[in-house]
Parts: sequence; structure tokens; C-alpha cells
Amino acid sequence: MTHTVSPIVFDRRNLLAGLALLGLSAPAAAQTGLPLSADKLDSLVQQALQSPTEIKFARPEILGFRNMAVVTRQVTRSAPNENYYVAVVVPEIEDGIMFFRGTEQPLSFVMHRTGKHLRRIISARNADGQLSQWSGQPADKDFVSQLSFWARES
Repeated sequence: MTHTVSPIVFDRRNLLAGLALLGLSAPAAAQTGLPLSADKLDSLVQQALQSPTEIKFARPEILGFRNMAVVTRQVTRSAPNENYYVAVVVPEIEDGIMFFRGTEQPLSFVMHRTGKHLRRIISARNADGQLSQWSGQPADKDFVSQLSFWARES
């Protein structure tokens, strides 16, 4: 079954800056590593790929996908007033992992495209009914926050 939804370059230096925004110093971040381990990411990717439902993105260009249909399989977790998703493009491609979170009331979401390297490639958000690319420290901070959410989830 395939559903269509509207979707919503991060380097290591910017990741450390994002961690610092969350209250970690660069030395502490270097000691603790990324907020989401490689093993945990692999587990999330496998869970997503086992999903029986495929989701087709209606506007993949906003996340830098050019001249291709983007179909994903996803894993979802709910938190108070929000849902979190890890979406994996199928068939798998480099930089084909997306982290996103959203609310239904009001309808809003933010998305971050990455790969197994966990560097933010591009982000987008839908706020007030407007879908647009998103960057800068707020996007960096949200990306790190989403990685931290998934690091805590089982």
C-alpha cells in the first residue's frame, strides 16, 4: 500500500555547535560522540524497512531530491502532542534518511535529510501552511534534538 504525503549541509563542526546549543561543550560532545549511535541508527533503519506501508512524498524537491519519485518506509513514535518519524528511501540510497516530527493541531512539521553519516544535508518546515527550506541554528538545534529523541527511544 502506498500513501502520498507532503514532506517537510550539516558537517561535524556544525553538529558540535548544535550540541553546544543544547548545553554541551565541544569537549564534552567529542567525548560522548553523536547523540544517536551507529548501532541505534542501523536498528531504526531496519525497523523502517520492515514496515509494510510505503509512503510517497508529494514534494521531494524541497529536500533536494531531483528528478525522482521518493518512496519511503517509516518508523513512528509518539510523544506528547507530537509524532516523530524516521523515513528511509526505498530502494535505499546515499543520504536517503529523513528525520521529522510534526503536530496535527495545528498542522506543522519539520524534516531533516541525512544519511548514515548523520550530517544534516538539508531541512524543510511547514509552518502556517507554507512549506519552505530551513537552515541556520534553529534547524541545527532541531536536528540534534530529533537525534537525541531517537537515541532515547527503544
